[in-house]
Order: sequence, then C-alpha cells, then structure tokens
Amino acid sequence: MLPYQRRKPNWFPKILYYKASVDELIIYINNIKDNEEIFQNLLPAVKKIAEIKDTNKEIKDTIKAQIDESLKDSTKTKIDESLKDVLKVQIDESLKIL
Repeated sequence: MLPYQRRKPNWFPKILYYKASVDELIIYINNIKDNEEIFQNLLPAVKKIAEIKDTNKEIKDTIKAQIDESLKDSTKTKIDESLKDVLKVQIDESLKIL
C-alpha cells in the first residue's frame, strides 16, 4: 500500500470498533483461563465480562418453574373436578338402582 493511501483517515480511522457477542466472548475467555500467561495479559474490562453470570438463563429457569407449577395446579384441579363429576354420576346411578 502506498504512503498516501495509508494516511487517508476515512480508510483507517484512529479508533476501531468491534462487535462481539458477549456469550461467545465468555466462552472464549473461559477457554483461555487454562493458559494463565495469556489470561494475565487481558484487559481488566475483558476479565470483568468473563465474570458476568448469565442472568437470562436464571430468569428463564425461574419462569419455566413457575409455569410448570401453575400447569400442575390447574391440571390437578381439572382432574379433581372431572373425577368429582364422574363419581357423582356413579353415586346417583347406584342410588337409583337401590
């Protein structure tokens, strides 16, 4: 590349921005933790990202547990009601026979 091309600021800005997925970055950093020499040279901000816990997963788990509980409760009540109806019908029929 020629010198006048290298000096063009619109081609090479002073600050470069990168987009990265936090989840992928955490996986990558966890793989690097095995090699302590590389891990010590990482920026502190990157190390903080590795310490972030996945709260979305925890929230999803709690929501799923609540949904499961409500479904169990609603199905239990429906089953109980249907059994009561069936038993009432059977009792009524048995009383009619007597």
